[in-house]
Amino acid sequence: MASKGAGKDIESAIAPDLDVDNDNFFKDMIDESGKENVYLTMAESNLDKIIVSYKDVEANLVKHFSNRRTTEKNKFWVNRSENLRIFKKANSRIIGFMVKEFMMKKAADDFKKQQTSKTGVIDFNKLKEYRTSEDIFKRNLIVKEGKNHGMLMFVDWSGSMCDCFGGIMEQVINLVMFCRQVNIPFDVYGFNDNHVRNNWIKKANTFYTDGCNLRNYLSSKMNNAEYTRGLENFLALKFNLQRDRTDYREQSEPPYEGFSGTPLNDAIIHAQKISEIFRKENGLQIVNCIFLTDGDSNSSGYYQDKEGRTQSAIGYGKNYIVTDPKSKIQYQHCTRTETLLKMLAETQDVNVIGFYISDYQYQQYRASKKDRFALVKQKGYDSYFIIPSKGVSTVKGNMFEGMDVNDKKFDKHVKSKREEQKNERVMVSKLMELMGKNR
Repeated sequence: MASKGAGKDIESAIAPDLDVDNDNFFKDMIDESGKENVYLTMAESNLDKIIVSYKDVEANLVKHFSNRRTTEKNKFWVNRSENLRIFKKANSRIIGFMVKEFMMKKAADDFKKQQTSKTGVIDFNKLKEYRTSEDIFKRNLIVKEGKNHGMLMFVDWSGSMCDCFGGIMEQVINLVMFCRQVNIPFDVYGFNDNHVRNNWIKKANTFYTDGCNLRNYLSSKMNNAEYTRGLENFLALKFNLQRDRTDYREQSEPPYEGFSGTPLNDAIIHAQKISEIFRKENGLQIVNCIFLTDGDSNSSGYYQDKEGRTQSAIGYGKNYIVTDPKSKIQYQHCTRTETLLKMLAETQDVNVIGFYISDYQYQQYRASKKDRFALVKQKGYDSYFIIPSKGVSTVKGNMFEGMDVNDKKFDKHVKSKREEQKNERVMVSKLMELMGKNR
């Protein structure tokens, strides 16, 4: 039997003597770098409140401009059909050339994938040759189909875009014209934070942000008449909003179309659900998500606790770990753009492409003076292109004044320097290359 003294010794060995310097004892056990983990789930995007359809966008523009008195300042709206005709005349030929080049490369790739195999069934037309040849069987030609692509484009509608808005929007229209001709499904959204409606389906411990609006300007779902009107309206809106042509600057932009902040992170989160639906609707194997911006994103992050109170998810004293509800993958730092891009790529299996507008970085990183882009590595993006804000217009000179579209000089300009014109349409040419590599 153990003595009482022995039991006391065992107890002392297990538990520390709290009467001796206990403050220093517990201080040594504290991990100063440790933070509390807060586990959250990504909130579901409420797309019915986020996306403004192309039909509603058109109705808003028509209502605004049709009620205004015709003046020199809004003639871009009155003459929008003629303006589009001139724009197409300046761009259609080179786009047609790029389409032809793309289709030839596609046909060549398809030819390389063809394989011939024996069937094991005798070809009676070759049976007479059985003494001199063993090849008397029928053959099958096996053609492996290439991967089909789709394009989702999200365009920054922030105030800093005003100085380059004209040329950049022309690049977007060229890209849409190309996709339309080669039957690549597409949707073009502008993202802003003007009059944001309820973006999220909120529950306890779900992560969400301030939100944004996604205005669907152009879509492959449009019929021919809607597509033509969409291009006319987009071109008119370009001249209404751009600041580099004050003679066409309207005193007030249409409601909800004005420039705002840069809710890039919000658009990336919503792109997850949009790309999932887009892939299913069009039966796509590869979805290319393109983000066009000239600055960093606004930063926001919140969650609702169990009592329904709104809490910040940016506090430095805690680790906020957000779980994607479908894939169950966990992510930290979900207020950072690179984390959200990684989440988009991993959960939706999309190609993430960035076009960043910066004159300084373009000059710093471009490979040669002839290049209209600089290709750099950027976290979160599969491909990241820096393009200049100036000199990106695809129609040189003054489009709408003093121009005779039947003038021989106009035709000569369009025909000359085909490769230069191709390089000027940097978004089309880069997307062509990327799709060619992923066939």
